[in-house]
Order: sequence, then structure tokens, then C-alpha cells
Amino acid sequence: MKKIISYILFLSSFVFAQDFVLSDIEPLLADTKFSMVKVSPDGNYLAAGAENNSGLFLLDHSGKQLRILSEKPGSGWGFSWNGNADKIAFRENQKASGSELIISCLAVYDLKASEVYRTEYSGSTGLPYWNSGGHRLHYSENSVPKEISYNEGGKGNYYAIGDNVLMTDNSIVSEAVRQIVRKPEDYILNIALSPSEEYLAVEVASLGLFVINTGNGKIIDFGKYEMPVWFNSDLLLTALVQDDGQRFIDSDLFLLQISNQKEINISAGTGQMCFYPSVDKEGNVYFVNEDGNLFRGKISLR
Repeated sequence: MKKIISYILFLSSFVFAQDFVLSDIEPLLADTKFSMVKVSPDGNYLAAGAENNSGLFLLDHSGKQLRILSEKPGSGWGFSWNGNADKIAFRENQKASGSELIISCLAVYDLKASEVYRTEYSGSTGLPYWNSGGHRLHYSENSVPKEISYNEGGKGNYYAIGDNVLMTDNSIVSEAVRQIVRKPEDYILNIALSPSEEYLAVEVASLGLFVINTGNGKIIDFGKYEMPVWFNSDLLLTALVQDDGQRFIDSDLFLLQISNQKEINISAGTGQMCFYPSVDKEGNVYFVNEDGNLFRGKISLR
């Protein structure tokens, strides 16, 4: 594993002038449709949302289904792994009794115990987010912030987000976020802390993707990218999605190099739209296309 990581760092540091490309693409579970996929932090599992976000599945690297985590509407989008890769948090929706009103709850699937913890259904439950240590879970009920704490070790309570705020004990990061998020509609959608903890990628609705240096607060504005995940501490894997207000026109996967702010389209030659990228520790990239098909590929030199 150390050799693989060293090789990836070598590539990103010395040969980025040669473009990277997504290669060796193969379909997984060709007969099943998905909404999105997220690799567990330890790289051992895939959590995959069902078509139309109507379920959540646990898969292995080959795409083999291991468990059905939920078959409720809404559970297949916005789910979140904890840092220890043994819990997945997600929302579930259902109709209120005798009504067409949609209510929701927070659900946490414990992989070790093979059981689900659920809050009571309420009018509105916000998307769940774990802190970087993986032992604090933040969400909201009817716009009221909530938190669940687990007595587990971790890096500490560094970065966690609610519906429209990033909470951190790093004052440098806090000040940088205040410079970015100025209006109520500029709410935070996703965050990703680099393996070295030197950078924090922050995706903001209506604004795009920003990378904050956690040591000096310097902000890099990368524009309209989505769904950031770190390939290593200098390379950020993300998607650039285009639409006409009614449907998607195009979506490509990009590698963003932080050290020289270089942007490389790695999926231009695939002949399909690529959404919701995720990456494991061996460098395999997972994504879904416009038809909901799940794929795995490799990042290599062009």
C-alpha cells in the first residue's frame, strides 16, 4: 500500500504536465440502476443509492450486493460514511398517516451490529454529516440543529456541517468560510478534508467549489465543480455538471491539482456523462452515468 501511495504522489508531483485520463472502465451490476455511489473511508465497501434515491445498498469492490441497508424513499441520496467506516447515516421519507404529507427521519446503519437506529419521523430532517473523527453526527430536525455523539476515538471534532453552516474549532478555517458563505442561499453542500489535513474542499450551492488551506486560510476558487473527493492530498477528484435548467447536457470528471491549480478533464473520451465520483485507496474510481449504470475505472497517464 505504501508503494502505491508513493507512486501516486510521485505522479502528481512530477508528471502532472502529462494529462491524466480515466481508463480501464468496466460496468458493475449492469442490470441494476443507481443514483450515486460513495466508497467507505477504509476502501473496503461501496454504499450505493438506488435509482430515484429509493433505497441504499452495501456492495463490495466487484459490485456484489452484500446488504440492503434501506428500501425507503430518499435514502439513496445524501448518505454519509463515518470516519471509521462502520456506520452510514442517511434520511428516510414516508407519507404521514392519513395524509399526503411527506415526513422524514434520520437513520444510522451500524455495520458491526447489523442494525439500524432511527429517530422519530418529523416534518423535515436535514442531510447528515459526520465530523472528521467520525464520532459526532450532525443533522437537523425542522431546521433545529441536532447532534449524536459516539464514544469512539478519532481525529477530533474538526469539520462538520449543518444545513448552512460549517462548524470547526479552527478559527482560520472559520474566517475563510465567512468570506465564502455570505448569503442564506449560499449553503454548504459537501466538504472533504484532505488526507494530510492541509486542505478542506467546500462545495457551496450557487457558488461552486472552494479549497481552503487549513493553516493559513488561503482560498482557491475552482468554480462550478461538484461532489469533491480526494485522490491524494494534492489531487481532488470532482465533477463538472452542465444543464439547461430542465435536463443535464453534460457531466465530466476532473482532477484538480491544488499545488498549481491545474484542471484536467479525465473523462472526455468516455462518450458518456459521468456523475458522483468516488475513489478507493487503490486508485479505483467509481461513478454513475446518465442512465444510472455503475462503473469502475483507473486514472492513468494519457
